[in-house]
Amino acid sequence: MTALQWGTLLGSALLVGVTKTGLPGLGPVVAPMMAAAFPVRASVAIVLPLLIAADLVAIRYFRRHVVRSYLLRLVPAALGGIVLGTALLRVVDDAQLRLLIAAIVVATVAAGAAAVWRPAGASHGAAEQADPGAGAPRSELRGARTGIAIALGILAGATSMVSNASGPILTAYLLAMRLPKHEFMGTGAWYYFILNLLKVPFHVAIGTMTGATLALNAVAAPVVLAGAAAGVLIVRRLPERVFRAAAMGLAVLAAGNLAVQAFLG
Repeated sequence: MTALQWGTLLGSALLVGVTKTGLPGLGPVVAPMMAAAFPVRASVAIVLPLLIAADLVAIRYFRRHVVRSYLLRLVPAALGGIVLGTALLRVVDDAQLRLLIAAIVVATVAAGAAAVWRPAGASHGAAEQADPGAGAPRSELRGARTGIAIALGILAGATSMVSNASGPILTAYLLAMRLPKHEFMGTGAWYYFILNLLKVPFHVAIGTMTGATLALNAVAAPVVLAGAAAGVLIVRRLPERVFRAAAMGLAVLAAGNLAVQAFLG
């Protein structure tokens, strides 16, 4: 281990803690940092237990702010995405995957921004124009949301398995669903905790997670907890609108970073 590797590991651990409890969207910054300092496959396995540790802190803090209906839509699809991601490791190169993720994230963030800044009476007025006795508009809306959730769940699972960089996808989706900041963080915490646990046996099976990587996790775990504590302080102080704007901005920057990597890679 060089000084650069130690610095990257501990810095990444701090960012993991902050992003899980305070500023969603920082996660994708960790993936390229770790991949630059460690072998790519090993870097993904090193980060995974750090994510799980931070997920546990977030679950504890936001335990009363979970929207279970979104979990029921996203988690089964994400499991399918994990299987797909394992296959993608063999057939798709990093540049192609990063470019696809970047395009989808930017499109979804744009949709989320439109929903957030839409005039308050717009959706209300549309509902009044619909026939009160007809349930079609609402059922079609629920069906569309479920379809989007399944598609993004699969993509997030695949991306997370390959690079642990699927944060912007979930961020964009939850923002589009207009969740308040605490429900946003609580739902995301449970989603990623389940997703990350599901990934562990796959990494063990393909040999990327070993005793050596777990030893590094033990050293970095206290830094994750410090980052999580800092994230809690951040989310407490941020007003709702500022939180949403920061989450969107970080998601867009992460998508841009992935796109640049795709073109340079």
